[in-house]
Amino acid sequence: MSDEVSIFILVLNTLFYGHSEAYRLKAKLSVDNRDIPVGGSVTLTCSVDPPSSGWKYYWYKDEKTSEPLNTQDAVFQSTGQISVSQGGLYWCRGGRGNPVDYTEYSDSIRINKIANKAKSTLTAEKTIIPEHGSVTLTCSVDASADWRYEWFRRTSGSYADQPFGYTYDRVISVDQGGIYYCRAGRRERRGGDPEIFTEYSNAVTIWKTVSNRWAVVTLQPNWPLIYSGETITVRCEIRGGADTRWEYEWRENSVDVSQKNKEFRISSASTSHTVDFMCMGRKDFFSTEWSEAITLTSSNKAKTTLTAEKTIIPEHGSVTLTCSVDASADWRYEWFRRTSGSYADQRIRYIYDRVISVDQGGIYYCRAGRRGGRGGDPEIYTEDSDGVTIWKTEN
Repeated sequence: MSDEVSIFILVLNTLFYGHSEAYRLKAKLSVDNRDIPVGGSVTLTCSVDPPSSGWKYYWYKDEKTSEPLNTQDAVFQSTGQISVSQGGLYWCRGGRGNPVDYTEYSDSIRINKIANKAKSTLTAEKTIIPEHGSVTLTCSVDASADWRYEWFRRTSGSYADQPFGYTYDRVISVDQGGIYYCRAGRRERRGGDPEIFTEYSNAVTIWKTVSNRWAVVTLQPNWPLIYSGETITVRCEIRGGADTRWEYEWRENSVDVSQKNKEFRISSASTSHTVDFMCMGRKDFFSTEWSEAITLTSSNKAKTTLTAEKTIIPEHGSVTLTCSVDASADWRYEWFRRTSGSYADQRIRYIYDRVISVDQGGIYYCRAGRRGGRGGDPEIYTEDSDGVTIWKTEN
C-alpha cells in the first residue's frame, strides 16, 4: 500500500470513527434526579457531542478506573441510558470500532440513595432542672452505628429552633430551660456533612428551677374541713416576687391533674374524702419547686353538739351553754328555746360566740352556719343539736 493510500485511510478514520488520539471526544453525563427515592431508581444518560452513530456506552461506579458496570448493578434501558438504584459516584464514556477507541471519561455525578427515614426519639431523665444542677437528654434512633446527633433548643424569645450541638454521643446534659429536639445523621464515612438525616424527634420541654421564688397552696376561706354543700377556693401563691405571667401546675394526692388556673373552687360532695393539693409556677421555661401539700377534707353534713355546765339555774343566777361543731373557723351560732306554752322553737340569738348564758328554763337547741366570708346569711347550716332541758329554781 502506498503512503498516499495510508494517509487517506487515516483521515477517513479520524472523520468518521474518531480513532485519532489527537481528536478524542469527551462523554457527557446527565441525570433526571440526583436522589434515588425510597424503593425507586434514577436514570443516567451518557452522550457524545456532536452526536453520530456507532457509539456504545460504558458505565463506571465510584472509580473511573474500575470495571464497567454489568446488568446486576444497573438496568440498561436503551442506548446511552441506564437505570440505577444504588447511591454512589457515577462516570461514563463512549467507545466504537474494533479495537475500541474510547472517548474521555465524563465528569462524575454523585447519586444519593434516600433511605426510609428513621425517627429519632428524645427522652429526659426529668423535666425540671434543680437549682445549680442539670438534666440528661437521650436521643435514640436504632441499634446501628455511626449516627451523629444534632441538638436543637427553642426558647420563649426565639422564633425557630436553635442548633447548639452536633455530637457522636447520643446523651447530653443541659442546664438551661427550653423546648428541646434532636435528629441524627450519617454517611458511609465519618467526617463532613451527613448524607441523610432522620426525622426530627418529639419535643421535650425542660424547666429551670427559680431560686428566689416558691409556691404555696392556700385555702379561701382557710378551712381544712368542709361539709356537704360548702364551697372553698384553692389558690396557688408565688412568693418572693411579682406574681405575673405565671402558668400553674397542680397535683392532687401526688397525681398530675389538668387544672392550669391559679385558683379553682371545690364543692364538697356528700361522701367523705381527703385530698392533698400541691402546686408549682412556670414561666419563660423557669419553674418553682412543687409546694408543700395542704390537706382538705370533705365530710357529710356537720352536726352540732350542745352542752350545759349544769341543767338547773340557781336563784338569781344563770347557766352556760356551749354549741360545738369542730375546730374550723367562721361559724355563726343560732340559738333556739322551746317552752311549755310554745308550739315551735323560738330563735333567741345568732352570734359568732359559741358560748351563751341563759337564765330562763326551757328546752334549748343550737345549730351553726357559715359561708365564704363573714356577713349575710350563711351558705349552709349544720344539723340541729340534740335538745338540752334547763330548769329554773323557783323562789
